[in-house]
Amino acid sequence: MKVNKQAIAFYFVLLYNFHRVGEHMKIDKKYIVIAVCILIGGVLTATLAFIGPDIITNGTINPNNVVTGNLKLKITDTSITLNNMAPIRSSNYETEAFKKEFTISNAESTLNGCMKLYLNFNSISDTLKSEYLVYKVVSSTGNISEGSFKDIADNKLLIYDSDFIESSKSITYTLYIWLRYVEDPTINLASLLGTSVNAYVSVNGSDTKESTSCTFDSSKKISYVVTFMNTDNKTVLESRKVSSGSTLGNTPNNKIYVNKKDGTGTEYDSSYIVNEDMMLYYLKLNFSADSWDTIVTNVQNGRGEHYVVGDVKEVDLGTYGTHTLRLANTSTPSECSGTGFSQSACGFVLEFEDIITTHKMNDESTNVGGWPASSMYTFVNNDIYNAIPSEIKNAIIDTTVVSGFGPDDTANFTSTDKLYLLAPGEVYSDWKTITINGEPLYDTAKNLTRTLDYYKNLGVTTINSSGAGKKDGTYDSYWWLRTATAITGSYFYDVSNNGDWSNYDANYTGGAAPAFRIG
Repeated sequence: MKVNKQAIAFYFVLLYNFHRVGEHMKIDKKYIVIAVCILIGGVLTATLAFIGPDIITNGTINPNNVVTGNLKLKITDTSITLNNMAPIRSSNYETEAFKKEFTISNAESTLNGCMKLYLNFNSISDTLKSEYLVYKVVSSTGNISEGSFKDIADNKLLIYDSDFIESSKSITYTLYIWLRYVEDPTINLASLLGTSVNAYVSVNGSDTKESTSCTFDSSKKISYVVTFMNTDNKTVLESRKVSSGSTLGNTPNNKIYVNKKDGTGTEYDSSYIVNEDMMLYYLKLNFSADSWDTIVTNVQNGRGEHYVVGDVKEVDLGTYGTHTLRLANTSTPSECSGTGFSQSACGFVLEFEDIITTHKMNDESTNVGGWPASSMYTFVNNDIYNAIPSEIKNAIIDTTVVSGFGPDDTANFTSTDKLYLLAPGEVYSDWKTITINGEPLYDTAKNLTRTLDYYKNLGVTTINSSGAGKKDGTYDSYWWLRTATAITGSYFYDVSNNGDWSNYDANYTGGAAPAFRIG
């Protein structure tokens, strides 16, 4: 970036005019007019990210005295040098913003005063009358006044209202001015670049007896932008304005957000005090790296949705070898609360990415009794379940599972399972709507479950089905689903070696790749 440097003289001039017309004029009111002139000149030029002048103020203004009636004030000033002014994070204003210090002293031993500070503009472009160009005035009394240039009216801006100054006392002020660094991609600050300001500070006041008649106004605040990004980290989910010193408030959907794009970093909740513009990202926990104890704890504490669907983790099943668990689902949409709705695709669902072993659905060629009465049901919920390490097994929760029935039964089956096979509609997102020769598929429970997040995100359908395939070792192979076909008394649905849906006789030996929920 090329930076054009200019020196900008910044000096204070004490203005005082007091006219007396003849000896017969009577003065009924005492007043103070103290003008501190600040000249901020130069051209600010840069890219969108930076403004690049050198701002240099040379010289020291000698102490000046103002006398109004018996009230005497004294202002001092020191030289300041600023280089490479640029948009900054507001949290760094004390070290990086334009800065000017000055002191006002009351030399009178009996009179008190009440003062207001103004910023007066000889000329200013309309683009700089912006909420993103801001100021802060810090008083040695402990008061802090802040606001933005958007409040300019008639080329004048009240920047401090008000301070009570006792007789024989002094108050020191520090004025900061900066351009806010705002990351929100929907906000364009380009119009603030290449502009200039010509202004001076004036302090107007009057004498007063009591401090109660001179009350500091702390109501003006800088309005910061807090941007919540979508889980893709590319698009904005929500932008909100929060006054400085106020709490963040509830995050979108009450989820956890962090300050790093990779989904890590400092976590922000509703109680966080906002004092700068922020870009916040959806918290992403690391399923592959976290221990099972950590995963279980996060799920039980309501943080399960912050793991990334599709992430995998190996698990040792003893005599069945090492296999891979995949995070298949983290969401619980409203349909999961429907009457008689299967919970098998709701909440934190893990499925085996590969085939653990092969087994028949039934020893006989029948689907009577459906999934709960099958030989596969007993095998999965005993042999495979007992092979799962205790740190996982102890966290597996009971799941209400709804399964379709065949022609020899009369109603869907509802079982309470530790482990279960998937249903076709939990794999193929169009399962509820497809037909064969104009007739709906023969799955009586197809409307009582939903597609798992993993398969939905992958876009798996009965036409685009390759993402449904699983391997037995190194080979693509068939794996069983739990649903009995409604038209044939001996068949269950399965997924073929290329991911297409199919159905086979119950006594066929196919792959077992169950799922379960933890919580």
